[in-house]
Amino acid sequence: FKDFSYRHCCPVAHSAMARPRILFMGVLRCCSRVCKVIRGFCKDSPWVSLIVLAIVLLIVLVITIFSALTRRIIGTRGTVILDLTLFWLFACLVARVLMFPGSCKLFQRNTEATYRTEISRQYSHFLRQLWTFLRHAAKQSDAVLRGVTAEGIFRGIAVIETLTASFQMQQQQHEVRLSKEQELVHAAAQEVERWLAGASVREAGASGTAAVPLPLLEWLRQQATSMSQNPIGLMSVELTGDREDAVRSIHKVEELLAILDELKNQKKGVLSNLVRFFQVPTVGSLNQLRTELQMRYGGQRIWVPTRGSHRLDAMYIPCDSAPGAGDEEALHEEAQPLKSGAAERAPCYLPGPTLIWCNPNAAYYETMVFQAGWLSFWLSRGISLFFFNYAGYGRSTGKPSPS
Repeated sequence: FKDFSYRHCCPVAHSAMARPRILFMGVLRCCSRVCKVIRGFCKDSPWVSLIVLAIVLLIVLVITIFSALTRRIIGTRGTVILDLTLFWLFACLVARVLMFPGSCKLFQRNTEATYRTEISRQYSHFLRQLWTFLRHAAKQSDAVLRGVTAEGIFRGIAVIETLTASFQMQQQQHEVRLSKEQELVHAAAQEVERWLAGASVREAGASGTAAVPLPLLEWLRQQATSMSQNPIGLMSVELTGDREDAVRSIHKVEELLAILDELKNQKKGVLSNLVRFFQVPTVGSLNQLRTELQMRYGGQRIWVPTRGSHRLDAMYIPCDSAPGAGDEEALHEEAQPLKSGAAERAPCYLPGPTLIWCNPNAAYYETMVFQAGWLSFWLSRGISLFFFNYAGYGRSTGKPSPS
């Protein structure tokens, strides 16, 4: 009865007493959400979390030393005003990172590190099948070809072609300066691709006599499109031609495998991992993803001028440029052979609807190359696509803002 009288007879006093409690519970819920986000971020990206923590501690140390020095020069009151100003600037920087994480280079490097690991794993899987087959065909190994298929070998060759075309396009069209490791991978892929173009195999006939040599790529294409996919056929062929050239090319494939295996695994030592984190990855960079959008879907690069002499990095994909438009299953294969890089041409806009794709605040349009389902959905329906990066994201210049 007392509780009833208090609530209904004094609603103003009750609401005044409940307001601080509601505010306190709201703050607790907000802190709980922030802690969950931080725990999830630390679990998903431990290296980035370690780097952020080190930067924060370094900033605190610098501020402490700076305050102690300025106190002797401008006094306590001037030091407080200066510290508040610096704190405001730091808070603005933190707010920008929280609102527009994609504009932070650390976040971009973390995104590229994720794709570096995944792409290296896929490339290594198919290249290992190619390497195993070539060693068996060159009579360097008598082991049974377990887990090796003609389709997997053919995709391993597509990986070689992709690496060559991607690095060449990055240099010629995107004016990207390759790192030493990228130059090593590019040179090895070029040499293997050159050898594969002229390599041939000989298959034993039904009577045991040697058959006529066939081009390796043509024979693998026939095997990959065959319904039987008989592994015995892969083991019954041998390479013909210059043996030294074949052995050298097989060794180059082995070098590529060693580099990819190192890229998909963490290095020993914190310093080595930090150095690799801040470097542009050999595979999986935004530059490579951008070239794959061009090669897979015929994307056309566009620079959009904005205020202040800045420009946005964008890409236009005509609806009729997608290979196998309407073939959902083919476009979902992320490791499909890519089209060879051709010389860049002026954008050719098609009549009809164009979808302007706005990324989330922590994404880049280059990563859409792995969203084959969405690309297939729109392109197969006659709708062209226009992707772009916000100001400060990727290669786009300027600073991001809500406006």
